[in-house]
Amino acid sequence: KQAAISGRAIAKYYAESDPKYCPYLQNVDYLDFHCEPNGGGHLDDHYFHWQENIFRSKEDLEAGAKSGWYESAQVNFLIASYASPDFKRNNDIYNNKTARYASLGLDMETNNYIGGTLYNLIEGDTYYQGKKYHVILDKNTNIWLRCVFLEEDFGNDLTPFISFASPQEDAFNFWSRGPADQIKPIAESIRLNLNEILNNNRKRNWDMKAVDSSMFPDI
Repeated sequence: KQAAISGRAIAKYYAESDPKYCPYLQNVDYLDFHCEPNGGGHLDDHYFHWQENIFRSKEDLEAGAKSGWYESAQVNFLIASYASPDFKRNNDIYNNKTARYASLGLDMETNNYIGGTLYNLIEGDTYYQGKKYHVILDKNTNIWLRCVFLEEDFGNDLTPFISFASPQEDAFNFWSRGPADQIKPIAESIRLNLNEILNNNRKRNWDMKAVDSSMFPDI
């Protein structure tokens, strides 16, 4: 569905082995994904990949620190310095997602109260001084929670993000034209022509009258 709209389907693949092996393949909204626009279709050729709007509660962060996934000192620093937003209302990107739901008649703002602090995290990988790093940080404060070599977390230096282009990949531009982009001019011309036809028929069906203005001074 997202590929039909944006021309790109994006996912994140990873696995864990504790307490047993379990792979994950998560769909990533194109509104939340950032990469090099001119990096081309192959994501491993890009110097960075980021996913935002990953919401975690205070309890999630504390559990991550206890397990060693997040840096404990950084989690304490983040919790101590963070204002307490009880809603997932953070920036224009999230507002765009809210507008998408509103177009379907769904109200997110009155149905997402958590009752506690929510942290908007950014996760991704970036290239720095010849090395690739896996980084997790808080968007509002830029406080990092995890920063290690990408290979340490995933067993190799390949990005966990994967993407497919629809209908075809652009060799230089990652955000290539999608089916919706191609059909939009045709759909717009159909809309304009159909409206003109309906307006023309409506005016033809109106019962037109001629009035003698001398009989009605104040018509």
